[in-house]
Amino acid sequence: MANYNIEVRCQAGSNTKPNEDGYVIIQHERFVLSVTIDGVSGAGGLSGRFATDNLKRGIHTVMETYIAELDTDPTLPIDLKTILIYACNYHAEMTLQETGKRPDEMEPFERAGACLAATLVDFRYQEVQFVCLGDTLPYYMDKEGKIHFPFRDTVEKHDRKSIKLRTKALHKLLEERELTLDDIRNDEEQIAEINKLVRADKKVRQAVPNMRYRANKRFHFYTVLDGTKDSMRSIQKNYCKVSLDNVQSIGGSSDGLLYMLQNTRDNARAWRMTAKIAFRDGIDSLFQVIENLENYDPIGAVLPRMKRRDDKVIVLIRDITL
Repeated sequence: MANYNIEVRCQAGSNTKPNEDGYVIIQHERFVLSVTIDGVSGAGGLSGRFATDNLKRGIHTVMETYIAELDTDPTLPIDLKTILIYACNYHAEMTLQETGKRPDEMEPFERAGACLAATLVDFRYQEVQFVCLGDTLPYYMDKEGKIHFPFRDTVEKHDRKSIKLRTKALHKLLEERELTLDDIRNDEEQIAEINKLVRADKKVRQAVPNMRYRANKRFHFYTVLDGTKDSMRSIQKNYCKVSLDNVQSIGGSSDGLLYMLQNTRDNARAWRMTAKIAFRDGIDSLFQVIENLENYDPIGAVLPRMKRRDDKVIVLIRDITL
């Protein structure tokens, strides 16, 4: 019988908008499944919450079948790719019901989708399966305390272009108004106005739709689960497994918990900081660190990013023993 501890926390970045992040945790004597999900809104009116909820329902539905079959045949292999492809198909069907069109019939920027980090720990076959799409990353700590990332952040280089446009528009606005970060750090009214004006910049507004056109394309390596056939192929490409023998703890978190650095090119270091704090100090400490950084720079002047605060989700499976 395996032993482990699970920690989870999910929190909205805004008090006025729905939390588009979510998670699934399914525990069974044979396995534990963990999926952290970061919903991505479409410009056609479909929210990231729509995609997150569909994927959660799809995963729960297919796992009910798996569990029923395991009760009959405990040796049955469990395939994480199959689980997620089913959930992706479920999202495609719900999109058709909602809009009258399948995701493949929609423009890329119209589709609702999600980035996700999925982990299946199979105790019978002593392996850990991973799938990673976008900028929600899985990671694990081995028994010597070293942290490993099976995948890299595929959104980061595209995000960096959008952030560069936003930062340029922001500094131009601050210069025109002769303001510094220290002038407005504690002025909520000015912070809100500055962030609103920067979002309204024409190039900034167009940056995200332009980025969505690159989703799941062969030469862009930007993956998002949006119900298209391309996104289902991305599941196959972004899959791996490792032996459970040397795995002590496993994590998965959305980019809302990515440690903020002045140099946005140092994405790998930022993710390592996130995982290190989570494993060493726990998820509440990680949330506090990120919130302190958000409050220090509420407009993204020295810690560049697209949003003042993002939705956040993390799941940790800690101290696994067999």
